[in-house]
Amino acid sequence: MPPRDWKLRIEDILDAIEKIQRYTAEMTFDTFVADEMRLDAVVRNITTIGEAARHVPKDVQDRYPNAPWADMRDIRNVVTHEYFRLSLPILWHTTQQNLPPLVPVLRTILHEARRSRSGSSKVSMSDLGATKMDYRSETIRKYLDDAASNLPAPGGGSVSALAGALGAAMGCMVCNLTIGKEQFDQVESQVKGILSVCDASRVRLLDLTQADVDAYGHVSRAYRMPRQTDEEKQARRAAIQEACKNALQPPLQSVRECLTILRLMERLVDIGNPALISDVGVAGVLAEAALRGAKLNVEINLNAIKDAEFVAPIRKEIETAAHEGPRLMTLVLAKVEAALKK
Repeated sequence: MPPRDWKLRIEDILDAIEKIQRYTAEMTFDTFVADEMRLDAVVRNITTIGEAARHVPKDVQDRYPNAPWADMRDIRNVVTHEYFRLSLPILWHTTQQNLPPLVPVLRTILHEARRSRSGSSKVSMSDLGATKMDYRSETIRKYLDDAASNLPAPGGGSVSALAGALGAAMGCMVCNLTIGKEQFDQVESQVKGILSVCDASRVRLLDLTQADVDAYGHVSRAYRMPRQTDEEKQARRAAIQEACKNALQPPLQSVRECLTILRLMERLVDIGNPALISDVGVAGVLAEAALRGAKLNVEINLNAIKDAEFVAPIRKEIETAAHEGPRLMTLVLAKVEAALKK
């Protein structure tokens, strides 16, 4: 039997995400974990996503580096291996924060693959290339030197994601230095829940630090496409639109992750080890600054996109986040500063 077309695997993932969004619509974390049937349905579809991603050929994954293939594969392992441990916060975070941004990325991949197959375009997103530098395995000095240089990337979106990752790291540190201490026994389960979500955000934001650099390569190459003939101009315009839609995904996800971190710090400031309360404040400050920076990078891409139906909900989301982020940071800092003055 011949292997199943990889594009059908992508459709499987999109179908699973759509079902998860439908199952969890208008639910809170508490109502979600209390609904055994819905929880089970979500877990089954999460497993489908991981299984489908595992069967997407490597050459296809290399052709479309903006899609987080490793994350989609690993999500199956997290659910399968950790489901009966303290993973429900991670599962909920995944359904609400990590899955929705995948939809436009995967739809773009399908659209581009089908258009290339039909011969309607001479240039695909895979032709646009991406940077080969992976800063996740480079030194801090290398990253900072390149960010300070005349290189076009890493830029503001990448730096914002890194700032968010540092904020998440501070939150994780406070959790890790609270867990296991006798005086915090009564809140340990809560702190473990915060840690699991915060650490997932830390890892994701580090990935977004690199994803933003990669996305810029696509945008840059799209703008450099030839535009002598009408056909070339049309192909260039289409490529720019798709590249900008993809390029706003890393900072948009950064906005979401940073808002999650701020919400976690609002809880942690009350129950974490008080000797580390200043670090909770640092986590909040970094997450809020990262959210602001990421929002700016979403906006600059939105301004280049002509699709009003695509733009409107994203603009509404980032404006809401821009209001909520400072509010949460103010609450956290007020408690931190009050504690420091005692």
